[in-house]
Amino acid sequence: MKTFKKVIASVLAFAMVAAVSVGATVAYLQDDDSDVNVMTLGNVTIEQIEQERDENGNLVEFTQAKPLYPAVFEGSSIPWDAESVTNQAWKVVEDNSNVIDKFVTVKNTGKTEAYVRTIIAYEGNATYGPEGAWIHVVHNGDNVSPAIEINYIGVSTIDGVEYSLYEYVYPEILAPGATTIPSLKQVYMNKNATNEVVAVYGDTYDILVYSQAVQTAGFADAKTALDTAFGDITTTNHPWIDGVVIPEIVSTPEELTEVLAAAADAGSGSTTIYLAEDIDMTGVAWTPIKVDGYHGADVITLNGQGNTITGLTAPLFAGGFAGESGIEIKHLTIADSNIVSTNSTGSGAFIESVDSMQIITLEDCHLVNSTVSGPDRVGGLIGWTSGYSNVNDGPVKTYVTIKDCSVTGCEITGGGSVGAINGHAGASDWTYTTIENCKVINNTLTSTDAGGWRVGSVIGTANVGEVTISNVTHGGNTMIQANASSQRADGLSEMIGRFVPGSTGKLAINGEKGVSVVDSASDLKTAISNPDGKEIVLSGDVTYSSAINNDAVINLDGNTFEATSTLNLGNNADLTMTGGDYVVNGTYGHVDVRPSTEEGSVVVFEDVDFSYNKLNNTLGPSTNRLGSVVEVCATATDAHTEIVFKNCTFDNAQVLFEGMSGKTGTFEATFDNCTFNALTSSAPIYVQNYVTGTINVKNCTFNLKCTSSTASAISISPSTSTNVTVNAENNTINATAATPTDSSVTGVDVIKVNGTPAGIKFISAYANSTINESDTTKTGIAQ
Repeated sequence: MKTFKKVIASVLAFAMVAAVSVGATVAYLQDDDSDVNVMTLGNVTIEQIEQERDENGNLVEFTQAKPLYPAVFEGSSIPWDAESVTNQAWKVVEDNSNVIDKFVTVKNTGKTEAYVRTIIAYEGNATYGPEGAWIHVVHNGDNVSPAIEINYIGVSTIDGVEYSLYEYVYPEILAPGATTIPSLKQVYMNKNATNEVVAVYGDTYDILVYSQAVQTAGFADAKTALDTAFGDITTTNHPWIDGVVIPEIVSTPEELTEVLAAAADAGSGSTTIYLAEDIDMTGVAWTPIKVDGYHGADVITLNGQGNTITGLTAPLFAGGFAGESGIEIKHLTIADSNIVSTNSTGSGAFIESVDSMQIITLEDCHLVNSTVSGPDRVGGLIGWTSGYSNVNDGPVKTYVTIKDCSVTGCEITGGGSVGAINGHAGASDWTYTTIENCKVINNTLTSTDAGGWRVGSVIGTANVGEVTISNVTHGGNTMIQANASSQRADGLSEMIGRFVPGSTGKLAINGEKGVSVVDSASDLKTAISNPDGKEIVLSGDVTYSSAINNDAVINLDGNTFEATSTLNLGNNADLTMTGGDYVVNGTYGHVDVRPSTEEGSVVVFEDVDFSYNKLNNTLGPSTNRLGSVVEVCATATDAHTEIVFKNCTFDNAQVLFEGMSGKTGTFEATFDNCTFNALTSSAPIYVQNYVTGTINVKNCTFNLKCTSSTASAISISPSTSTNVTVNAENNTINATAATPTDSSVTGVDVIKVNGTPAGIKFISAYANSTINESDTTKTGIAQ
């Protein structure tokens, strides 16, 4: 049927070898760019959303170029997993090896009520498509409410390839801000597919997705409205009647070079490219790609899909000029690269210079541990930007959007204006630059220009265009202006080297978030002891043993915080800690939360991995125990603690809640999407003595190694004054005997809450405690 040069020989070779045991080879699942797949009428705005589940069951953006293998399951049917997509009316999905998620929904992003439908073309005919024996789709029909109307249209040939067309009509009015349930949910290949079967599809398996919307006013129902606006969908009237552009998939330096060069050629139109994996450019003589918009190259979209390019020696793109050209780069990291540019206009790791191009977008792009240098204006991401104001053959408005990006640990050097994000922004008054939700941390920025100060942590020079900076975090940056005749302008944020607006330039800075960057215990203690509202970012591992007596926001930034002494949280201090490892190394190394008044403390841990590495990890009932990493104590009358753990992991680590007799302090604790790995029978969430509060546990997993005949996820010790409410929802408990030598473990039996026989007790409840439990899965397996 078709062969695409974009599939990598090494990947295919590996896949074919791996496929020997299952009797088939591999294809790739793809879709068209969702930004292209949108049509609206009647003052309606929609967004087509295509998602999948990550390893934690959360919905994330759909990944291109995923291998499509034959499904692996027992029997003639695949079991259903009703808890895979949490709190969704459409959460019932297949849960088996080699079934690929592709949840397609439509969101009404406008202000007008709408009727919507999605048309999907699945590669293959009556034999090889979804109606045949080899490719299967899981979609919503009358098994959900509201029932989606599914119409099989037939087989249509698009660019020489046969596709099976389906129409999915959402029957109800879609209110502004609302999102449909999915039309398509999953795709899988028949478990009996062979190499010969898969060869029919070529190197990729393609799914084309297109959504349409129309206002509801004047129409009786959705089908009538959509057919009136766009016509009835048939094999000769559909969105791809004039053909379709299939995205390019690359994963080697050679492919990246070939595909980008072809996309930038004159007359190439618009191109979408996806990175299937990390690419190492070490030893590759890279030439920056110039988009020839003047001769018909349009917008190049490069989606890194979270992958990283390393070893790059020159900027990724030179930029481009004129026409309807543009560059969009998303979800891509450039790391460990030494990038040298000879462009006298501008230099940047992602783009050198932008001249009269309509769209420049960098989203979720990151430059890490790299150097960038050039002869003049140099930015970590982009060197120089300009629109075009000549009215005779213009103007060209250039919109530069840099969103959710970062530059960390880099050295950036130039002979003119230097900034970690952009060297020189807005050389024309028709340039509009937006930088939002970005981070610039721990970089060294150097300008060798002797004419005056022009180094900024974000932008070197803001010129005659319009620049808006919002919610940008910066700190720990060293800025050097060699032989400067003048220093930074008074009152100007360190994010901007200089502002030369002429008569048209505008500069707006909103939500500036300066940070303190620390890499030692002494610097951390100083930053905490002298609070100024700044976030504290670790640039390396820290061993710490001091109290925290002021409000603090600590971003571990992937580093390890090792506590060797109790961290007393005093003065009702609030603490937020995110993104790294918290290790207790000592008898007392936990965070001790003891508020002293009704004002209390608010403590948040997010994406933190807790571990207690001092304890002996010997598995057995007599030698092993959990170590406390956080203790919440009611030691003052009416004092209150609010504490949240989100996306955290606890390895042999316990959270303890306790109180003193006669004290009426309270707490509210939330554990959301956390994982507990306990090598003992002790409960990783433990309540004891005189305490009153609420524990909310939702979407958590408890992996318990039992060293006695019972195991508890949450345990409340007996006390006549204990008054705790536990709300448990959508949790999973997996319990096994720790080792075969644990003679006291004869088996692990699943029991109901407060039930018998002995076994897994989700809650061991005492005194005045109450238990509210729903949708909890419990499994027990003796070794």
